[in-house]
Formats: sequence, C-alpha cells, structure tokens
Amino acid sequence: MKVYKVVEKTERSSCIASGEYKLYYPKGEIVEAPKGTMGIFCFETLKSAKAFAKNGEIILKVEGIGESYKPDFVVSLRYPEYFKKYKKLDDYCKEEALVGTICFKKVKVLT
Repeated sequence: MKVYKVVEKTERSSCIASGEYKLYYPKGEIVEAPKGTMGIFCFETLKSAKAFAKNGEIILKVEGIGESYKPDFVVSLRYPEYFKKYKKLDDYCKEEALVGTICFKKVKVLT
C-alpha cells in the first residue's frame, strides 16, 4: 500500500522522535520500527500528510510493508519513555490520532 511519510528535510529523518526512536529514510531503503513501539506513522493521503507537515519537513512516498493498522490514539511525543509503554498508559498521556494516520512495522522509501 502506497502512503505518505513526513520527515525532516535535511536528514530525511523522523520529524518528531529522537534518540533510539529517530529513524532515517534514504530513498530505496526498507525502514523498520523499533520493536515494541506503535510502528512507523504514515498518512493515507497526501492531503493528510500536508496538514501535518511543518516548515522544514518534506513528504515522502513510501510503501507500507506488512499488516497496517489505524490507531485511535498516539502517545504524547513529549514523553519518549512512553513509546514502549503505550498499551498501559492512562488517557492523559494519549492524544487523538490525526485523520488519515496509518501505521506499519516496516516501510520501503520510494521517493
């Protein structure tokens, strides 16, 4: 399934995550989400990706690999220690997922 990924323009890296959760998206590579996390967040439509993207970010076309899922919530990125504990969090740590959000364990970078 072809979807869209928003990344930092200069490094082609995760636009929000940092440390061990920061991923890089070189063209042609297969990128895998860290084990135990919610996966690689993408958008089903270009319109949804554009609504999320900020200055200094670009939108890549990627191919989702494996089973996809549409999360009801996302973990607040202000607290990276929650990335692997998301299933046990109270509602105050969760934020509603944006329309068109879709996750994959792996993606192949097409552009």
